[in-house]
Amino acid sequence: MASIVAPIVVVIFETHYQEWLNNKSPPPETMPSPQPTPTIISPNITPQIVTLWLESSGKTQFHKGDKVTLYYKINTQETFPTVAYFTLFDLSMADKWFIIITNEEIKVGELYSLPKGQKAALQPGQNVGTDARLRLTNGHKHYRAIVTPEPIKWETLGTDIVTELQNVTILGKGTLTFNVF
Repeated sequence: MASIVAPIVVVIFETHYQEWLNNKSPPPETMPSPQPTPTIISPNITPQIVTLWLESSGKTQFHKGDKVTLYYKINTQETFPTVAYFTLFDLSMADKWFIIITNEEIKVGELYSLPKGQKAALQPGQNVGTDARLRLTNGHKHYRAIVTPEPIKWETLGTDIVTELQNVTILGKGTLTFNVF
């Protein structure tokens, strides 16, 4: 087998080597690689980073029925409005955006959670309490968060959230992807 392959390789090498030696064309012009253009969503404000996690940072595997706590925070050293508004979407269903949190007033560097703080104990005479933790169902989950300088007026937006959000000033965004078994 080697006696067949070796002569073929030699012929291919010699042919291309001769072409290379006889090539009188100028060397290819080197062009600087294009630098990525930063995406600026709002004039004069650089997009900020929203950090999202469930239970503990980096955990991405959960079980159906788990009652988890969602944590979120804006991390930035940039100038940022004193108050901003946080909205969280569940994009897990194809072509469907479900709002989990809308227009929550937040500040840079502070830690927030869903549910808010500890579950409140029932007061005397109270028969029903609320538990706002997320209840997970099977599948691949994708959450997206946005932070805006003003509350979003959902009643003025159309039915296509993706298209309509292009007209909203977004200061920052973040995503969270995880799996539920």
